[in-house]
Amino acid sequence: MKKLVLFLLIFAVSCGTTENIKVISVKPSYKGQIENAKWNSSFSVEISSQEKINLLIYFPSKFEIGRPLKTLIVLHDQNQDNREWSRNSRIVKFAEQYNVVLVCPQMKNSIYSRAYFPETSAKWASVPGAVFIGENLVAYLRETLGLAAARNLTSVIGIGGGAHGAVRCGELYPDKIGGIAALSGFYDFLVMTRDKRISSVYGDFKNFKDRWEAENILSQADRLADSRMIIIHGGKDAYFPITHARMLAIKIRSLEKSNPGKYRNKYVEKASGRHDWAFWNSQLETVFEFLYTEI
Repeated sequence: MKKLVLFLLIFAVSCGTTENIKVISVKPSYKGQIENAKWNSSFSVEISSQEKINLLIYFPSKFEIGRPLKTLIVLHDQNQDNREWSRNSRIVKFAEQYNVVLVCPQMKNSIYSRAYFPETSAKWASVPGAVFIGENLVAYLRETLGLAAARNLTSVIGIGGGAHGAVRCGELYPDKIGGIAALSGFYDFLVMTRDKRISSVYGDFKNFKDRWEAENILSQADRLADSRMIIIHGGKDAYFPITHARMLAIKIRSLEKSNPGKYRNKYVEKASGRHDWAFWNSQLETVFEFLYTEI
């Protein structure tokens, strides 16, 4: 155990910071077979006696169980599944280059809420999506594989609806998630008041305006202090207007003026970028450089 804790501290120093580190030292419980340099589909998180969430995990070539590595939770877009990244992206190239474990949970159409309400008519699972990521998934990774062992080792990336999830989880669990990458997402509920997915969780906007505002990413952006966040959006995104990314970037800049040095973020806007894999793949190098070298 002492060796594991010592390794984590040495790793943190090698990453350039030891601030806000809360090391979780456990002996990984997993005894099954792991194939390095491949996607592994044999993992799942049980959240009830009748419910489990499947994971797809990529272990880089140098992975050794019990040796904590950087962990990147990878969220798919809405109406997709947890194999979307493995099918379409070049993320494996960067996972190998930066020695990062990729964890893709099956999130269906979750809007990453922190709670359900009496008016909630559509539940993603028995626990809300953000709670699953910040509590169930992180605990599983720590206890089973020795991953996500400290906030500076744990990041979340998402595209589209998954980008919303990445930022929301970062807001709700800043003690566990230290890095956020959001590509082509939506971040302002208040311009989406007719969206049935949102109202199916929070209730009708006309009747629950205060709840919508309280649960809105922009309303809780101050919780992103001390996290590393990169926001990327394309000017030709036909699904979520670039104004979503601009509003979040403006909000962060405003908070940064009041709290110099507390918000470590980067905003990238590409005029020709669309809501597609050609654009997202073109930005992965920038994402990994920001999360893992620009410290």
